[in-house]
Amino acid sequence: MGQLYYLYHHGKLIEPSTTTLRLLLPRIKRDQSIFINKTALTMPPSIGSKASGGAVVFPIPMRWLVELFIFNGTLYFENEEEQTAYCQCLNLCPKPRTAFEEEAFEKNWIDIDGYVDKLEHRLALQLDQCSFHSNPLPLVRKILENRNHIHAPLISHVGSIISNARKLSIS
Repeated sequence: MGQLYYLYHHGKLIEPSTTTLRLLLPRIKRDQSIFINKTALTMPPSIGSKASGGAVVFPIPMRWLVELFIFNGTLYFENEEEQTAYCQCLNLCPKPRTAFEEEAFEKNWIDIDGYVDKLEHRLALQLDQCSFHSNPLPLVRKILENRNHIHAPLISHVGSIISNARKLSIS
């Protein structure tokens, strides 16, 4: 908010911009609501386009949401799209893999933990959404450990990905 205030008062913004506060919980149980796109829990509800009943809607894009998942200690995903975006954001190509991905693993493009290091290999595997330039798994493990006061359980979606390089079925 300080940045918006600064930009407005230095003539870089023509009119005041609205900043919205949202509640985001880490999903530490299956089927848990994380509240992020619940308009009733957005303060103030004044951005985006109007929905029925006068509520204002501006859903957080998946690309932003997965970055929040990484840093808030989320353990479970709601759907395959979240899980895929999470892996792409971390440059991971976990099992189960396609035939092309298995071939890439055999060529050592994919590390044993699922991490893809080289940019040209990331591009070939369509992992060009990454925000990290080195293996982020130690950081992710530490965040989860600090946030949840435990190691990520292997039965959790994230625990399986970061410990076994394996995606679990989202049911």
